[in-house]
Amino acid sequence: MPKDTIPADDGTVSVGWTKDRDVQLGVERGPVVRYVGGAVAANMNVTAGGSSLFATLTDRAAVNRLIRSLRRARDAAFGADA
Repeated sequence: MPKDTIPADDGTVSVGWTKDRDVQLGVERGPVVRYVGGAVAANMNVTAGGSSLFATLTDRAAVNRLIRSLRRARDAAFGADA
């Protein structure tokens, strides 16, 4: 599975894909992450689990790289737009 990794201020964002219609987006952080469960969001100290993780991309180049990577993953998995 090809994979791009984009550095974030507080971790990394990874985009992976296969040609079998599979695209994965991952966020890796240090030992403290933000957990969001249901409709209520709360900051909790957790090392695993949770339903959502967040990484902060604070520079334009990192955001542009993430967008390019997601487009490449989409096109590889589902084909290019007509």
